[in-house]
Amino acid sequence: MKSSIRHQQITLLSLLLLIFSGCITSPTDNRQPISGPVIPPASPSPSAMPDVATTQLTLPVLDALLSDQEFVASLKSQLGLTDEQIASLKTLSAAEVERLRKTNAENSEDDSTVVRSEAVRKVSDVIGQEKTKQLSALINEHWAKSGNTRGASASRCS
Repeated sequence: MKSSIRHQQITLLSLLLLIFSGCITSPTDNRQPISGPVIPPASPSPSAMPDVATTQLTLPVLDALLSDQEFVASLKSQLGLTDEQIASLKTLSAAEVERLRKTNAENSEDDSTVVRSEAVRKVSDVIGQEKTKQLSALINEHWAKSGNTRGASASRCS
């Protein structure tokens, strides 16, 4: 029972840290004067190297997303990952979450950039660098969509 409560506390803390570390305030007035041709903003290419500072790829985030069957289906359809690769990612991310629980992660002063870099490296070992880049883009896309489905809020987590 005590372990279950501890698990819930760590999970909640991890989610809160992720939510608040990526929140930005966007302007509420999106009108722009049209003075020339409208050029759509460049979308990140899934083949571009994931920017460790902006990627949401951490092993606890991956662990949470891998419990979402829709996300797992996206891994198979968009990235072409096999069931074995997905199982390996689940094992890797679950082991990291367990390690964080055991080491009392809320008291950790680890640099988030280092944590993300390490996650990218470990995931690359499982699925390769190119698939890791695509996975990072998919996670960021999934993260952005989940921020947009919360309603017409002026804050958005990305």
